[in-house]
Parts: sequence; structure tokens; C-alpha cells
Amino acid sequence: MSSAFIEWFGYGASVVVGVSLLMTSVVRLRWINLAGSLLFTAYGLLISAYPVALLNFSIALINIWHLARIHRRRDRLVVVPTEPDNPVIAEFLRQHREGIRGFFPGFPADADAADVALLSLRDAQLAGVILGRKTTPGTLVVTLDYVAPEYRDFKVGRHVFIEHPAVLRGLGVNQVAAEAATPAHRDYLERMGFKTGKVSGRAMLVRSV
Repeated sequence: MSSAFIEWFGYGASVVVGVSLLMTSVVRLRWINLAGSLLFTAYGLLISAYPVALLNFSIALINIWHLARIHRRRDRLVVVPTEPDNPVIAEFLRQHREGIRGFFPGFPADADAADVALLSLRDAQLAGVILGRKTTPGTLVVTLDYVAPEYRDFKVGRHVFIEHPAVLRGLGVNQVAAEAATPAHRDYLERMGFKTGKVSGRAMLVRSV
């Protein structure tokens, strides 16, 4: 194996580790950092730098431990209907303004356009906010579904849309629709079971609840 290849292999491992530190999602950070640490373990073995290999293998094990802990953890998740003008929502939107713009570029700075609001609590901490408006009887068009970065492992979304849809049904909703504002948002909606459909003649992603 050429020395040039080994050198570039090391650069690639460095890039992967660097990219992991840019992640806002703790789960994504752990997975990418795991990949980077395994690459660095291999790099350390290739250059016979065994302390480097041992250190990065230890980091890989730590990442695996944290990921297993995250996926085993049984959080207490609660969804609370509230009014769109709830001051808690206004503060949440203010604190996460930049993050919201990244996922929902066209979302306004307030909740004036919504007539349905849900607070997602995780272990009594505010994890996310869902805002929407009823366009037709039984149909809720979601205008915002934002989860704080530290809770972004899909558990909140699954709780609302898949595991406990009774909260939505209690609001007279039997169908939820949303427009995918970004590729990341589309990926999230598809993971939550949304399928391509139409609402009032507009192409949207839709799921029954």
C-alpha cells in the first residue's frame, strides 16, 4: 500500500471527524464520529502508530456505548395541545429562529397563521413544537414541526404521528399533511410514514392518524 494512499486515508479520517462536530443532532454526531474514529483506528494500524489506533478504538467504543444508551433509553414523552399564541411557543420560536429557518425557510417569525398548536415534552422538557391549520374538516396542514437539536432522534415525531395519534384525533384531525420544505424535512416526513398525496388540489405529503 503506497504511502500517498495512507496519507490521504488519514486526511479522509480527519475530515469525517471534523464533519461529525458540525452536527446539531447528537445521534448523527455519534454515528459520524464513530465512523471517523474507526477510520483513524485503521490509519493508526497502517502507520504502526499503535497509541493512535488504541485511542481511536477507545473513542469508537465510547460512541457505541452512547448510541446503545440513547436507543435503549425510555423517555417519558407527552404531547400537550395548547393555543398558538402561548408565550412558551413564542419563546421557543425565538430561541430556535435560525434552526427553524434551516428546515422551514418560508416559516414566519410567529405563529399567527396557525390554529392548532402542540407542545412535545420529553422528560418534562420542551422538546418540540408543532403548528398547523385546518384547511378542510379533519385535515391538518402542518406549517411547523420543529424539534430542538438535542432531541432530534425521531422519537418525538414517532410519538406524535405513529404511537399516540389519539391527541390529534381528539382535535378532530384524521389526516395530517405537510409540504417538504427541504430534503431533510422530506426525509423526516417519509420516516414518519407520510406518502405523496393531494390536499385541496395541492401536492403534499400526507398520512392518516
